[in-house]
Amino acid sequence: MKKLVLCVLLLLVTLTGANANEQKHSRIHHRHHHAISHRLHRWHDGRPSAWCGWQMRQWFGGDAKYNMAEEWAHRGTPAQPGEFNTGVVVVVWPHHVGYITGYDTKTKEYIVKSGNSGPHRTIYEHPRSLKGVIAIRKLASDVSYSGNTYIERMWLNNEH
Repeated sequence: MKKLVLCVLLLLVTLTGANANEQKHSRIHHRHHHAISHRLHRWHDGRPSAWCGWQMRQWFGGDAKYNMAEEWAHRGTPAQPGEFNTGVVVVVWPHHVGYITGYDTKTKEYIVKSGNSGPHRTIYEHPRSLKGVIAIRKLASDVSYSGNTYIERMWLNNEH
């Protein structure tokens, strides 16, 4: 009788352990698949899934490496606080990039415009804390804003 009980317990432990391993593998596979599909997602207009850097390229030019937000930390020259309202000043966070368009005296924050931002992940301009920035760069004086891009016009006209 003891042998039978031990065999049943051993069988249950083995089956339960195998099921737990299958569930763990399934969770890991799902997370891995989700991460890969998120990185591979492309919009119909060529934007990558994380498109703030791409949008900055539409406005200010640059090659494909500038699709990555962190690459903007190496473009231009370091901006000094007195220069934040002159020319094009780019603000770089670890996974986001935008440019300063003004200063909000009420919130005491700089107004930043960027793509893939705000509550609906659109082109968004709003007062934003500079906490956590990794770089504030001033672009060369020959770089200027290229106006409303296709994607910006689309969002402005509610054609999304």
